Amino acid sequence: MSVHPAYQAESSLWRSISQRAGVSWRSLWIVLAIIGFLSLPAVISNPYYMRFLEIAALYGIAALALSLVYGKGGIVSLGHMGLFGIGAYISAVLSLKFGWPVWIAMIVAVVVSGFAGWLLALSSARLVGVYLAMTTVAFNIVVERLIVQFPDLTDAAAGMINIPTFDLFGHLFDLESFYYLILLAWLVSLYMVHNFNTSSWNLVTNSLRETPTACLFMGNSVPGLKVLLFVVSAIIIGGAGVLFAHMMGRLNYNNFTWDQSVVLLAMVVLGGKRELLGPSMGAAILIFIPIFFGGLVEYMNIVYALILLFFLLVTPTGIIGWIRRGWNQARVFLPQGREWKLTHPVYSVNYARGGDTRPIVEVVNVTKTFGGLTALRNVSLSIQPGQIHALIGPNGAGKTTLVNVITGLYPPDGGDVRIRGTSVHGKTPDKIALLGVGRTFQQPSLVAEMTTAENMQVAIHHRLRAGIVSTLLGLPRHHRMRAAARSEALDSLHAVGLADAANVPVGQLPHGYQRLVEIARALGVHPRLLIVDEPAAGLAPKEMEHLQRLLQVIRSNGIAILVIEHNMEFIMSIADWISVLDFGVRIAEGIPAEIQRNEAVLAAYLGE
Repeated sequence: MSVHPAYQAESSLWRSISQRAGVSWRSLWIVLAIIGFLSLPAVISNPYYMRFLEIAALYGIAALALSLVYGKGGIVSLGHMGLFGIGAYISAVLSLKFGWPVWIAMIVAVVVSGFAGWLLALSSARLVGVYLAMTTVAFNIVVERLIVQFPDLTDAAAGMINIPTFDLFGHLFDLESFYYLILLAWLVSLYMVHNFNTSSWNLVTNSLRETPTACLFMGNSVPGLKVLLFVVSAIIIGGAGVLFAHMMGRLNYNNFTWDQSVVLLAMVVLGGKRELLGPSMGAAILIFIPIFFGGLVEYMNIVYALILLFFLLVTPTGIIGWIRRGWNQARVFLPQGREWKLTHPVYSVNYARGGDTRPIVEVVNVTKTFGGLTALRNVSLSIQPGQIHALIGPNGAGKTTLVNVITGLYPPDGGDVRIRGTSVHGKTPDKIALLGVGRTFQQPSLVAEMTTAENMQVAIHHRLRAGIVSTLLGLPRHHRMRAAARSEALDSLHAVGLADAANVPVGQLPHGYQRLVEIARALGVHPRLLIVDEPAAGLAPKEMEHLQRLLQVIRSNGIAILVIEHNMEFIMSIADWISVLDFGVRIAEGIPAEIQRNEAVLAAYLGE
């Protein structure tokens, strides 16, 4: 991947000017933008337009919060305006009805919003698709009903009025003061989300969205990630709700209905659900449409729905995403016919070496049924440290089912699986992965838009990550862990011979290289057992030779390898021990020479 020649001279010119000035162009644009925003009150003298600008900024914060859940996690939430309303009403009620200081009421309201996001996440963490979306709609409706059902506190349908404004050391916030406060809140929100976007948390949530099963097997808790996204999002949007209540001075529950959550979703989609500035752009456009098209006010919900439908169908990445894609296509290209270079694997680790002679995995009389079909029947096998153990059998023999039982995707209906003497009964796949089990899949399960190094960091995340608070605040630990994860990813790719492809989007790599990337990623878990499912399928001869060398190097480090493969020549050349399944039953076991002479294997698998 390289810069298009037409842009190289231009890039060199800008880089030279930037170096002479001692500041990057990105930093310069950010400073100029901040100066512009700070100057707006002097330019916009009409308080009507200033109020709309403040509302647009608050909805920009709210849409940015939703983009964490929808853009990053791929979770459609139609209940976020309920979280916005919780922040607004809690702060308003505490300050107006109970006389609390506004700043304390605000802090409590943000905390309550985060708690509400946690409850919403717990109720929907194991749901997907339309069921999850309907759960969020129900949440928003519950918030609406609670506001109406407690008129003594919320003034119900009549709406709350005379909500106290902020008071800072005796200074009551007016329209202009609120503008600067909201601008600060918007910039802080952008800063936190930017830090998230540049961390391994972002890479893991990309994997959560695109390849949730693979994300799970890399030691990352999928339900836990969903909860985290909801809580962070709820805190941000709750803070926006607090500012909205005290800026407006009045509240009505109609501002927080679930159809307003649809409008918020439209803002995210319009601007760009995975772009830092996309939600703010979408919010500005949809907030200002009624000003310029006043005659359409009564049809605004229809207009918003049409905008949402158009961008979902035509350009799901939104306006900024569409611009970015066009810009990248113009500037960056892959040279045609490029020969990717594989270097000799030099993988070396110490964690699996030592005198532990216990089996890495013991499968004891495992049975698994699906309805009336018995996929596995009393299967037992043992895998030793530093052993390449092949699992073969015809299609439908139960090989992948056995792997899924070992890794926790399927619970066994009978028998037990032990990892280094510890039963994995009841453990989830992410917990089993952390016991030292890494795996690949029959079809590469990688995030195509991420580079090879970024896909590697998904497996490294559980070991080299900063806490979410450190990440959002950009504390030193965030920067240290980000650099360490990147460094380990690059070192690991070099060790397995894939350094040449480290910065290339995985979707642009040949199929065989993607399989090698999956093996490298599985090694990022620091496994004592590496499970590779049909690793040789679709590989060119050069890639096959590299794979064979790589597996032998991995074995030399004391790591056990379970290989599921149909290529008999490949299996016989690398396996130390072979187990054979047929119709869910282990029919043979032994060294390659014995399996080649076994009559049951010849009859069932080799067709002789």
